[in-house]
Amino acid sequence: MASNSSTGGGAATHAGTNYQSRVAAWTAVQILAEQDVTPPWGLPAIVTLESLHAEAPHAIDDLTVHTSVGGRVFAQAKHTVGLETTPASALGSTIAQFVQEFCAAPLSFSPTTDRFVLVTSPTSSAPIKTHLTGFLTRLRTSSDPAAEFTAGNQDEQRAASVLGDHITREWHARNNEPLTMPELTAILRLVYVHILDVDPGGQDETTAKNTLRQRILKNPADAVLAWNTLITTTANYATNHQRADRHALQRALTDAGVDLQAP
Repeated sequence: MASNSSTGGGAATHAGTNYQSRVAAWTAVQILAEQDVTPPWGLPAIVTLESLHAEAPHAIDDLTVHTSVGGRVFAQAKHTVGLETTPASALGSTIAQFVQEFCAAPLSFSPTTDRFVLVTSPTSSAPIKTHLTGFLTRLRTSSDPAAEFTAGNQDEQRAASVLGDHITREWHARNNEPLTMPELTAILRLVYVHILDVDPGGQDETTAKNTLRQRILKNPADAVLAWNTLITTTANYATNHQRADRHALQRALTDAGVDLQAP
């Protein structure tokens, strides 16, 4: 069920059908589809997404997703991100939130079940979409994480260096002590970059509507109404700092006059 959590944060900036609302709506479709979709963010195939919390009371506050195995996915949605080095940049501010989240409870996160996700659109730069993701993919399974910073091509090394600098700066500001390689690796193995095209007419918006048609709705013609309802509903969740499970999302659709298939 949806429940209120009185917290501060960026709810005032969450207006209309912006990118953050569309990311939350896409996540809602994944929750509604249960095992009929492949879980995102490299989660095991047996995992389903169970609930979402918009503008949650966490350092990574845009969206928190809870999974069927007790995992937590903390997501920050940034429409356009470049490989920028300044702390105030979209990348710098996001990584600062990642480090703050980790430092709050470093022993509570597992790379098997938990994720720190930067969700961004295809308008982001190639160093983010390609080079940074390539580095992170290698590092997650590497037996020698330190070596990964000088592996790969020059573009990947540059992306790794910028990311490492952001983490090191924020870590030192918070802890006033050097960041060790095991600590850096523990953070990086939680980090994912998800390129999600949910702008109007985008590929992932189309896929979400098709999932609604094929897996969730009794009447496929209601897909556009259902999608728009989820965008509006998740925007309202963000305004009110609410968490919603599958039943709450189903109820939002039925209240809008959308008939659902049997679970």
